[in-house]
Amino acid sequence: MADPSARPVLIAFDGSPDALGAIRRGAALLAGRPALVLHVWRTPTPSAELLREHARAGMSFDDVLAALQELGEAQAREIAAAGVAAAREAGLEAEPLIARNDGAPWFEIVRLAGEHDAAAIVVGARGVTRGHAPLGGVSDAVVHLSSRPVLVVHGEGAGGDGPVVLGYDGSAGAQAAIALGGMLLGARPAVVVHAGEDAEALAEEGAGHARDAGFDAAPHPAPAGSPLRAPARDAWRAITEVADELDAAAIVVGARGQSAVRRLVLGSASMGVLHHAGRPVLVCPDA
Repeated sequence: MADPSARPVLIAFDGSPDALGAIRRGAALLAGRPALVLHVWRTPTPSAELLREHARAGMSFDDVLAALQELGEAQAREIAAAGVAAAREAGLEAEPLIARNDGAPWFEIVRLAGEHDAAAIVVGARGVTRGHAPLGGVSDAVVHLSSRPVLVVHGEGAGGDGPVVLGYDGSAGAQAAIALGGMLLGARPAVVVHAGEDAEALAEEGAGHARDAGFDAAPHPAPAGSPLRAPARDAWRAITEVADELDAAAIVVGARGQSAVRRLVLGSASMGVLHHAGRPVLVCPDA
């Protein structure tokens, strides 16, 4: 993937507090890049009273539908404009983008990210309660189906002031995720985490890749007796606990196992982090 510095990030925006939080946190993490603030709208559902009024006025079905779509588009432009204002206030060079899809908003997000060659997609994890609820339907679909990095922001105030935490398991996918993370997040402090018997050695290996990618990176220490060395340790749990310990600004993981065919199941570590981190997570595809 080409250097994304001149390519826009696409921010999905629905006007909710979580979406505003995604803009603000995304701007802090992806500073200096142009942005497209996308609102996907659907045709409004008319009230019974509105339908009666249109019937009394002698309007046809097509006339009613056209009026509803005109109303929906006008509202969509207002929401997108509000998102652009928030993005500009947060320091992004932002422009609005709207699209109508009455059934699958995630489809438009992924499609338009490709059409505009977005360097990354930013979405809010709307409705997520840390450690309990699954990701929202739109966020979940975008993460699973996008062929480009997706930054998922959990809640309006998510993320700390600490380093970026990089999950690393020694795979080519994890190495690719670190490389993409470095291009998107810049020369930030980073800590590399691996869970398993060889935690220290693989974390050091990952830190080398991270330094090559532009991070100011160090391995997370895993001395004898550290929980990170436990052979049955859940990788997602280790990554999220280290992120909490360091008050991480974000976590970077790879979408292990995905390919051009777009498998619908993320790696267990990536999925666990997404569902339990409670802070921004950058999911990077293998290719």
